[in-house]
Amino acid sequence: MTSMRVRCLRYMIQNSHEEVIHKKQLAQALWGERCQFMNDANLTQLLYLLRRDLRECGLHDFFSTIPRQGVKVNADIIINKPVKKLWLHQRLCKNILFITVLIIFSVLAFIFIH
Repeated sequence: MTSMRVRCLRYMIQNSHEEVIHKKQLAQALWGERCQFMNDANLTQLLYLLRRDLRECGLHDFFSTIPRQGVKVNADIIINKPVKKLWLHQRLCKNILFITVLIIFSVLAFIFIH
């Protein structure tokens, strides 16, 4: 996913409480002052590619187009905070500790048997 699509998705998530995220509002957030030189085709293409990326991730119908107005984020989709990397690190440390203890006991058992 390109940085522009990530920015678009972030903006849509941050403004998902709005009934409609208007095209001009979205274009202003994405392109700033340059949006006056953009046409609707640029935004349409960006939204098409964002939809495609989301479908590849298994997220269908995240947003819908409101003709001649903008987009609306699907209210049925629940947006959760991302899993913290600390949790993954803790899990990895526990797994490494378990494997280390298992190896030590195996070596000790082998020594005492022979």
